[in-house]
Amino acid sequence: MKPSLSLPLPTDASSAPARRWWVGWFQLLCAWLLCMLLCANVALVLAKDQPREESERPVARKPVDCAPAGGTAAPPTLREALRCSGA
Repeated sequence: MKPSLSLPLPTDASSAPARRWWVGWFQLLCAWLLCMLLCANVALVLAKDQPREESERPVARKPVDCAPAGGTAAPPTLREALRCSGA
């Protein structure tokens, strides 16, 4: 006895189940929501290092005079060396 493995296939369009109209719109809404969340995360990462107000902006430091004072031959102290190196 040989089993039949073929399944009946619908031949006309009326026998196919009706698709729900809202499934496509729901998928579009979910894709839009995920895109907005991704954009918000990127914006937060990019704005992380930005100052929030004008008063919080970094102020440029005044130039430091690194010339030897008065012709003395004494080596500079560690603090003077660090200040003149820009560190």
